[in-house]
Amino acid sequence: MDERPESSEVQFVFTKPPDYATVFATGVWGGITPQGFVCADFFVETSLTPDTVAHALNADGTLGAEIKREPRVDGVARIERRLQVEVLLSPEAARSVAEWLLKRAGEAEAGASVISEEASSHDE
Repeated sequence: MDERPESSEVQFVFTKPPDYATVFATGVWGGITPQGFVCADFFVETSLTPDTVAHALNADGTLGAEIKREPRVDGVARIERRLQVEVLLSPEAARSVAEWLLKRAGEAEAGASVISEEASSHDE
């Protein structure tokens, strides 16, 4: 029979692999995979930079007005959504993360100080 003492706590140890990265996101796009996972592609949304811009030169050699931009898209906003990272979550984990994010967003909007707490399906 195992004589291990009963413990009323558990300790989580956080590690980071060599390729660990912090990413910035302005939005998320995704859906449900055929296997039933929630797929979340976090992205950063920015205006697209043109490939080239041509300016006239003033008589004194200074840069003049813009005269040409490529590619040219008249009247159409060109916005890039650069995918940063894809996260696959079970439905239970997605719900837990959503609740955690909503709680953190509320705290941030209320001006709460910096905190660190995990999102877990075992949170009360």
